[in-house]
Amino acid sequence: MTILRGPRVLLRPMEPSDDEACAAILSDPETMSHLLYMSKRSVGGWTPSDAATRREAQLARNRDGTGLSLAIIINNRLAGSVGFTSIDPPNRSGNCGIILSKEFQRGGYGTEALYLVLDHAFEVMKLHRLEMGTDVENAAMRGWLEGLCGVKPEGIRRDMMWDSELERWCSSADYAILEDEWFGGIRDKLKDRVYRA
Repeated sequence: MTILRGPRVLLRPMEPSDDEACAAILSDPETMSHLLYMSKRSVGGWTPSDAATRREAQLARNRDGTGLSLAIIINNRLAGSVGFTSIDPPNRSGNCGIILSKEFQRGGYGTEALYLVLDHAFEVMKLHRLEMGTDVENAAMRGWLEGLCGVKPEGIRRDMMWDSELERWCSSADYAILEDEWFGGIRDKLKDRVYRA
């Protein structure tokens, strides 16, 4: 079982006691503003039962090595989730993502959670490539990747998904971090940010 700790953030597998808080986070339109296709607003949002089904699927991927999803715990409260929605072991690659409750955004918690999980991926899991995709309009995530990490977009997938909540096509900005980039400077930038005095 993977458990990662930083100065202010604990990452651990989701538990049944997280289901109600997880449903609330996934149903919040502000938290999910760039992931509205996941928000289930048209059916009244996520229920704890929906969150339990999601948790069980994530735990199954954690067990079989095709994913790694971890709860973000801040001050003993569920604040979101972070990890890899998919892992391709033969190619040592994965797809990374984060959902962080609006009340914990812009406080450095996302940086800490991503640092912990990315360092685990490259240092322990020995992955070579981690991909991250985000809505082209997600200025905060794009700014984090491009500004703080110095990662350039690999491309834009135009109109790649229909968002029935917004009734519009969404485009994705796609990024990747390679292991030599992680160990060649990105890791140190994030570590300095997370552990600064």
